[in-house]
Amino acid sequence: GGNSMYSLLLVAAMANPLWFDNQQLQPESYAITPMVRLETRCQCRLQINISKSSEQGTTVSRQQSAITIPAGTDTPLANLRFNLQQGDRVLIHIALTDGQRQHYENSLSLPQ
Repeated sequence: GGNSMYSLLLVAAMANPLWFDNQQLQPESYAITPMVRLETRCQCRLQINISKSSEQGTTVSRQQSAITIPAGTDTPLANLRFNLQQGDRVLIHIALTDGQRQHYENSLSLPQ
């Protein structure tokens, strides 16, 4: 698709249907559930990139899966658990696409 100014403005004007449901179980322990709500059903590809930085360096993990998102329902995409030591940082990046018009991204960093 051509990235015309119009389509960029259109995307910017829409609320992001991807968000993160965060629970801090303990001071260093987080349960993160990426959520999505779409108005139309989507046979989507989900990509989750997780980058964890610590004193030992940075590790990156990628998960990809095919997922069907029903219309009009809050849908959990994954259940992620992190235990952070002092000084650790985690960046979670989620991308959801149907390979055509629908493409959504969001990211979250911990600790917030």
